[in-house]
Amino acid sequence: MLNPINTASSASSQSIHPSGPNSALQPVLAEQLRNVANDKTASPSKNPLTSRPSESFIAAPHAISIDPKRLAQQQKDFKIFSTMYNTNAGCKAINAAMRGSEFSVKVTVPQVMNEIGRRHPPEAIARYKPDKKTGESLKLDMEIFATKDNLQRVAAQIYGRAPSSTPSGKRVHRGQGMTPLGVNKLIALRRSGTAVQATHFLSCDDDLETAKEFAGQYDKHKEEPVLFQIRGFSNVRLRPYMDVLGESETLFTPHATFQIDLVGKGQDTGYTIVRLTEIAPTENAVSMPY
Repeated sequence: MLNPINTASSASSQSIHPSGPNSALQPVLAEQLRNVANDKTASPSKNPLTSRPSESFIAAPHAISIDPKRLAQQQKDFKIFSTMYNTNAGCKAINAAMRGSEFSVKVTVPQVMNEIGRRHPPEAIARYKPDKKTGESLKLDMEIFATKDNLQRVAAQIYGRAPSSTPSGKRVHRGQGMTPLGVNKLIALRRSGTAVQATHFLSCDDDLETAKEFAGQYDKHKEEPVLFQIRGFSNVRLRPYMDVLGESETLFTPHATFQIDLVGKGQDTGYTIVRLTEIAPTENAVSMPY
């Protein structure tokens, strides 16, 4: 059961004045989503939520046929992205880049390859391209792909091709730490009815216990453990060449917008519970506090 948080005692939440939407994403939303990430052969819908592929990142069944070479490149980009994001080093670097930091290819890609090498035998990496004996081809492809422009393009492709704009009846879960100020801001935003938008990719899991484990890793002296329970429509499953984190992980892009349904305390764990429902983009959304 959930106990509502006493917002009257949260003094800092009384003075929150939400700012405008994440300005760093506006050029991407305005330009890339207009043509589903510059894919002018896709269905020319005014609403990017009406023509999108399934979680396996294939063309939506009702969309106009996409050039096979372009579709193949999109699928390859998504698998390269998934392979990088499915490692701790790649996830950290990608989200730092989406927040506005520089994407350091010279540091990140070797770290990703080293992490993959520790978790998988050489023959698994070699299978990336059957004609290659080493993982160098994967490393080279990641170095070519790893730019902020490509990350934004893939994010727009993922978001622009979700199967519908109706939230799923099933919730996915995310565990993380948040500062007390961040929790108070969420309370204030829920009270004002203000929507929130992530500043980076959001990893979630079908399994609640996995999310609880992530939430419990944070220093309770500095951050509060928070469990997000999200009903969405644009999240996708990663499709890495070598699976690292498991098949239950699902991902929202920085374009996803959410209304805050509830902020409360879970009686079983004492963690803060935040329930979100994904909605269509709105100019009034603010960056999700942390």
